[in-house]
Amino acid sequence: MAGKVISIEIGYSLTRVCEVDYKSKTHKVYGYFSLPTPEGMINDGILNLNETFVADLREALAEYKMKSKQVVFTLTSTKIASREVTIPFVKENRIMDVVNASDYFPVDLSQYQLAYSMLGVTGNPKSGQQYKLLVLAAPQALLDGYQQLARALKLELAALDYAGNSIYQVVKDECAQKAQMIVKIEEGATMVLVVNQSVISFIRSVSYGVQEALELTYNLPLKNRIETPEQAMELLSKKSFVVLNDGSEETEGREEEKSKEQEFCESMTDVLVPLVGAVSRVVDYYVSHNANTPIEKILLTGLGANMKGIHRLLAQQLDY
Repeated sequence: MAGKVISIEIGYSLTRVCEVDYKSKTHKVYGYFSLPTPEGMINDGILNLNETFVADLREALAEYKMKSKQVVFTLTSTKIASREVTIPFVKENRIMDVVNASDYFPVDLSQYQLAYSMLGVTGNPKSGQQYKLLVLAAPQALLDGYQQLARALKLELAALDYAGNSIYQVVKDECAQKAQMIVKIEEGATMVLVVNQSVISFIRSVSYGVQEALELTYNLPLKNRIETPEQAMELLSKKSFVVLNDGSEETEGREEEKSKEQEFCESMTDVLVPLVGAVSRVVDYYVSHNANTPIEKILLTGLGANMKGIHRLLAQQLDY
């Protein structure tokens, strides 16, 4: 049934919350806010509930007048395993019966929850068709924390969604023709997926993000000291501290400040090198295995996409 829902994504530094339409043909964001995530509360997607955080989140929901009774959490975790599989063409209500998950996930599946996302249909009706699926396996221990948080907030848990699917729902109509790569940069991890002809054709995660970049700003000798992730992100979204290979960087200020700022820019670029390198390797892997479906362009999203200059650094390294 269509209605409103509170959507929450919990990151290492920031938790982002919005109230949106749910199960509706048209979509609208009715409100948005973010608040700090307490240090140590989340580890690779697994929550260690903090009573102060719960109280702050409930207070913020009231302050921003978000009165929806249902909540959807978006999860990012390397503990969520994914496999691309092909199965016989059966009725959709029998798909999970046909998926032999033990062949794809060598773990005790009684401790996991399984789900799938439809990638497309292969073959033709005459010779036989098959489904191409992205099958996901999430540890129950990971899901339990979000279920507990929903109860603590006195909200009904409408869904737990994988970040890859959340992105796909946003961009699928924009990727109806040519292949486009979406790079979702967060604090502790980055997700890379390719959407081609409105279906996911490729998805990978790397364990690099912008957490070190945020923390680096805390040591900047500024008049107004950076003390929170929100302040760090506000600074990095307004001014680029990225040094490109041609030696250029977008810096401003008095001449006597240039030396310290140049040093900071070099340090900032250094902490982004592992992230850029990891994304570059994923792109190279995709290109080498998909010569017939080249990437038209790369789209950036996530917290790190707000960093001014990071798109230039990636574009230079990836040659896109």
